[in-house]
Amino acid sequence: MSLLVKVFLVIIFAPLMEECMFRLFLGFYRNKNYFKWLYYVSAVFFGCIHIFNYQFNSSHYIFIPFITISQTFGGLMLGYVRIIYGFWYGVLLHSLFNILEFIWQYIVDYDLFKL
Repeated sequence: MSLLVKVFLVIIFAPLMEECMFRLFLGFYRNKNYFKWLYYVSAVFFGCIHIFNYQFNSSHYIFIPFITISQTFGGLMLGYVRIIYGFWYGVLLHSLFNILEFIWQYIVDYDLFKL
């Protein structure tokens, strides 16, 4: 896969799709009694989906909650930004997170997601 395609997928496509899947609907349920549950569950699902970023064997399954905790907290923060500032600010912040990881991986030549 070319570098340009990776840049597009990591910095534009993935943040847009993930924000649509996990946080776009939050704005529609902001004033409902069950909003808090939706907010926290969407953050946990966001963390869980990122388990596929890592390579490990079956002996590491017990550590999945610890491995994905940073993505879960990221989901909480992106959800907050989405509710307070709007959907597109969440997408921009998500893109910024991905840009930082991308720079680390390709300039420093160390992949954070290979355990």
